[in-house]
Amino acid sequence: MPQRSPPHERHSPVTRLPGPVLHRVETMPANGLWSEASHDWGEFVYSHAGVTEVAAIGTHLIAPPHMGIWIPPGLAHTGTNREATEHCSV
Repeated sequence: MPQRSPPHERHSPVTRLPGPVLHRVETMPANGLWSEASHDWGEFVYSHAGVTEVAAIGTHLIAPPHMGIWIPPGLAHTGTNREATEHCSV
């Protein structure tokens, strides 16, 4: 069965850090998808509301509200959420 793409696909707006730390908060609608990305920096994704999912190197990680996921520098990853979510990246 062909896999359907979620209707709310996003691409990382950040290609270069503006300083030593970047903090970004975003609300994603249900069925959101972050396209595959990797960065020269590590990223901590934290879910304020809803469940954020991260997939990388065959592993699927889930961050329920008030939990986070560390993504090491250089690791290709994608992000999804089934329900509406509010999360931040540091």
